[in-house]
Amino acid sequence: MDFKKVARKFGFTPTELKVILILGFALLAGLILRYFDFEKNSSPTEFDYSRQDSLFAAYDSVKKVKEGIIKEKKVDSKQELLDFSKNKSKIKNTLSRKSRFVNINSASAAELSDLPGIGMKTAERIIEKREELKSFKHKEDLLLVKGIGNKKFAEIKKFIIVK
Repeated sequence: MDFKKVARKFGFTPTELKVILILGFALLAGLILRYFDFEKNSSPTEFDYSRQDSLFAAYDSVKKVKEGIIKEKKVDSKQELLDFSKNKSKIKNTLSRKSRFVNINSASAAELSDLPGIGMKTAERIIEKREELKSFKHKEDLLLVKGIGNKKFAEIKKFIIVK
């Protein structure tokens, strides 16, 4: 059988006819395999996800416990939230100061800087204003200090006294 004569009869070149025959045989082989279903394990493989599910449930319960702890913690200042340093001594001071009050008429700069949101610079300004006024008469006099606004005053007023 001559491919050239057969190809001309169908209007193809010999190469095109060879490609068509190869594709035809491949299609025929696929249909035969599908018909006889040579793959006996046609059911999908079943997986046991119980271990992964239990790990997920355990993680979810730990996450809820951690979220509960975080929600209960009171944060005194934005600085405490933003402090990622390894030295947590400032945070320990922040947490321990709740049990004591600071007299703003006699406190040192170090004692004033223990107040939430008050740094050394603001503590020095408080002392300068205290010397300028001779003494503070009311807690609200701290609003006259540069760097202390209503928001910061609201944070520290529960920790200060005037004597």
